Amino acid sequence: MSPEVIGRDLAAQVRAAICECAVDRDAAADVVRRYVTVGADGTGYTGRAFDTLRTATSDPDAITSDDLVAVSMLAIQIRSGRGAIQPESIIALNDRASDAGACLKAIPRNRELHSISTEEFAHWMGSGSVGEQLWSLIRECGFGSVATHKLLARKRPLMFPIRDSRVSARCGFRKEDLWWSNWWNAFRCESSELIGSLLDVRARTGVVASHLGLLRVADILLWMDSAGGDGAASSDEDASIDEDSDVV
Repeated sequence: MSPEVIGRDLAAQVRAAICECAVDRDAAADVVRRYVTVGADGTGYTGRAFDTLRTATSDPDAITSDDLVAVSMLAIQIRSGRGAIQPESIIALNDRASDAGACLKAIPRNRELHSISTEEFAHWMGSGSVGEQLWSLIRECGFGSVATHKLLARKRPLMFPIRDSRVSARCGFRKEDLWWSNWWNAFRCESSELIGSLLDVRARTGVVASHLGLLRVADILLWMDSAGGDGAASSDEDASIDEDSDVV
């Protein structure tokens, strides 16, 4: 089955959910602005650092300690135990750093999901693609599915959508449903209105969210909406999808 056909109904659900969150553009911009800024009381959502945390060791074509810390900003702890990134998994991934780097170098940094053609999706994100190879490599090192999705979103935020239980539920996904292909179909199939809405929402936030890609703007809107708009600032993205899920 071609990537264009897979999950078209779920793609419609993704589009509908995002458009519902962005129907009032000013209100949606306020939601994004509140997520990415610190409040007057000094509190804020830790997830704002997921997109901005950088140090001298940061490398777009390598998975570094910066990336692991950034993923921890989305409620993925580094410790022993279910739902966390295991220390042994970090060691295993470090041992395969050259393989991970080779995959990352083959995936562009500046292409947005909605601009990717059928052929490009198949090459970068489809079955047997370099993206799937990187996914499998990280999973083989012992990372859970949620942590793997978030790590890929950290490395290529314009292409790979974050996955967590709140956004999955908001869009009507089950754990076995494909993620990348449905988001790609949502963004590219008759989606000019969706892309226009997200561009407008981002523009209305001013400079505070200008660094975010459209995928991340959509993710924030869906997550905040599923939390009722007032989720605890310290809790951030939920990581409770079944970690045995191997769908991408």
